[in-house]
Amino acid sequence: MYGAAFAKEYERIVAIDADEVTIDNARYNIKRAGGTVQATPAMLSSKTIDRLLEAEHKIESSTETPIRRTIIIDPARGGMAPGVRGGIAELAPERIVELFNEPDEINRTVREWAAAGYACDIVIPLDLYPGTAAIEVVLGFKKRQAIRSRAHVKTSR
Repeated sequence: MYGAAFAKEYERIVAIDADEVTIDNARYNIKRAGGTVQATPAMLSSKTIDRLLEAEHKIESSTETPIRRTIIIDPARGGMAPGVRGGIAELAPERIVELFNEPDEINRTVREWAAAGYACDIVIPLDLYPGTAAIEVVLGFKKRQAIRSRAHVKTSR
């Protein structure tokens, strides 16, 4: 769902979802928006992340240009399996955006991203389901070094 919004900003969109219909919709919407998509029907697990890491390392070794990565995560209500965030961090994305359907998960998740070297730099509450008691929250994370560098630039002016 979110990949189509970034189709023209990124060279390639990788979509992973356990639901085949969702994957088919992602392929259609991302291509329709002008993007290139690699869509995989799979549960987001440590094994899936390992396969993705292997594929990404092959792509990285075949190019001289650094790869800019943004990871957008919309996990199921139960959250992600243990070890998945660490695997995602190994991809070294410059930005991670995670959507929370259960705000109770935020505290633990922020600690997990911090352990992986990321700090939360933006919080956006959303009401994706108006008329219900549910609220969703989007958190943005950046590598801690990137945040420090940006702060250093601001203070040196």
